[in-house]
Amino acid sequence: MRRSGGLDVERPPADQESLWRNLPPNPYEEEDLPPLEDWPPPEIKARWAERRERERQRRSFRRKALLSLVVIAALIVGAMWVDRRAASPHKRASGPAGPRPELLAWSVDLGFDRLVTVVAVPANGPPVAVAIPGVAQVDIPGGGPPTIDAATLSPALMVAGVQAALDRKVDHYVASDASTLMTLVDELGGVQVEAESSFLFQGQSLGPGTVRLTGGAVLAYLESGQPEDLTARWEDVLAGIFSVRGERATKAWADVGGQSDALATVRTTLQRAAGALVLELPTAPTPEGAVAIDTKSVSDLVQRNFGGAGGQLVRVVLLNGTGRGGLGSDVSALLAPAGFRIVAAQEAAQRIVHSTQIAASGEAFMAKAQQVQALLGAGMVYVDSQPTGIADITIVVGKDFKAH
Repeated sequence: MRRSGGLDVERPPADQESLWRNLPPNPYEEEDLPPLEDWPPPEIKARWAERRERERQRRSFRRKALLSLVVIAALIVGAMWVDRRAASPHKRASGPAGPRPELLAWSVDLGFDRLVTVVAVPANGPPVAVAIPGVAQVDIPGGGPPTIDAATLSPALMVAGVQAALDRKVDHYVASDASTLMTLVDELGGVQVEAESSFLFQGQSLGPGTVRLTGGAVLAYLESGQPEDLTARWEDVLAGIFSVRGERATKAWADVGGQSDALATVRTTLQRAAGALVLELPTAPTPEGAVAIDTKSVSDLVQRNFGGAGGQLVRVVLLNGTGRGGLGSDVSALLAPAGFRIVAAQEAAQRIVHSTQIAASGEAFMAKAQQVQALLGAGMVYVDSQPTGIADITIVVGKDFKAH
């Protein structure tokens, strides 16, 4: 036996001595093993360190991912809570509301003719003013006035005519006269007008071209033209009136008077309309030589320029059970200022009906039907089980209705 590397190794027989001597070196000889302080080798340490770093990064990534999920969940819950708070009217924080969009109908009785202008002040965008030709035909079914000019005999019917022309709800109206117009122009300090042709005022020839007119000169300019030129000349004057801004305009509009449903609101709306663009209402000649509203072009004009001013009308079908004609004018005068428009009228199936009936096309229009009942001063309100589809409310006017 001999010791090799600290191990007892049996010596081979003599005949194998040569083989013993020729054995390869023992890899486990103590002198060949690395010292313990050098174990493990640097390359293994490096691999271990790299593995630990990868594991640390994975743990860090998992922690960050979990934290992100928690934050996202908290944000979603918070957003839902805020949304519920905002949807609750009694908990909503109230801030200063912006100016309300308004649509105003303004008529001026010149004595020799009448002018009608629509002034729209949208929530966003510039205000606009649109002159409606007096000869323009309007559809107020049931015996209503056939033209805008005829409708101006009554402020309420003027509103009905404007709503029929624009298919848009008018918020307020004012009906003034020539004296009011002249005072307005004078308080504005006169207005600059592009006169289409020369005209006489107090013995002096004015125009054509740019002239500055007083209130009296404006009236002379409007009166001196041909009837078919009146609307174009009124548009010239409107451009001059609304071009005046600032304190002078504010004061002048504050003094405007006339018959109105809400004069203070009308004055404020006209003050806000300073700088308004004056637009031409699209019309087209009829085969009979009359002037009709170009419905499609007017709808485009309203959509482009009115914004939220005005609003949708409540459509009404009128069935006459009173036995007398001309009911359309009476009912329109009562309903139009409240945003109702009669779209069709005919005799009731039963010629004489004793009690007025007001049928809403659905529960959504019950409040409007009750408003009609209050305006007419008569009628029984109910939901129609078979609505016509062409109206929101159907009125069968009976003998109990008394025209105001």
